Amino acid sequence: MKNYLLIVLLVGVWSWDHVAQTKSSPYETPNGTILSALRERSGISFDKKTRDLNTLVLESSDFDYIFPNTDISCGHILRYYFHTNIHLGNDSNELISMNRSVFRLNDYNVSQQKEYIINLSKQVITTIGDMAFGASELRDFLSIYPNVDLSN
Repeated sequence: MKNYLLIVLLVGVWSWDHVAQTKSSPYETPNGTILSALRERSGISFDKKTRDLNTLVLESSDFDYIFPNTDISCGHILRYYFHTNIHLGNDSNELISMNRSVFRLNDYNVSQQKEYIINLSKQVITTIGDMAFGASELRDFLSIYPNVDLSN
């Protein structure tokens, strides 16, 4: 009986860990790689509880650059604080809001990928901050990281 309970417990722990890793890991679709939002927005009437960032960026690891004046990556900020799925390998940079409005984003002409990702992240954050629900997300983020500079 103890062995049976131990097996059930181990399978349950493995399953939970596998689900957690899958949720935060990039996954492939027929249309490319997606970095899933780390949480959904609650308390809104939209059917869609996350935003979508379609980007020219090809590598998920490019979003691992630490955002200036924080201790976290650009990808984590967008996916966690701003409820955004990141769709890699698209034809342009655009943000699709929870109400399905589309915002075209600038394509930065910079020589370093790190600078490109940081500038793109700043643009996404400020675009979301100008949205009705995004304003509170930006306020919450800046209360935790008050030294963040969002100018491009």
